[in-house]
Amino acid sequence: MFTEPCHQFFKKRDNACEHCPVLKVLEDEKPHQAIMKSFDKDGAEMWRFNKAYPYYDRNGRLIGGIEIVSDYTAQKQVEGEHYRFVNGFLMD
Repeated sequence: MFTEPCHQFFKKRDNACEHCPVLKVLEDEKPHQAIMKSFDKDGAEMWRFNKAYPYYDRNGRLIGGIEIVSDYTAQKQVEGEHYRFVNGFLMD
């Protein structure tokens, strides 16, 4: 569990990402998700599947968002291979 914002933890940024699902949760109190490019500690490109949910206190007041982050890199690689295969097939 991390207590710092994910943009600081994953991207070493001072401000939130443009399509941040947690910011959307804070705006409308509904779950949101996004697939975002990031980099691992060695600088290699990776993809993350971010799911965010509202977090309420005992009185039902929204006090934040909970974000679940999964590695989506393998799926993006398969999508890229599929795209290249289909485009190669259509070009022939």
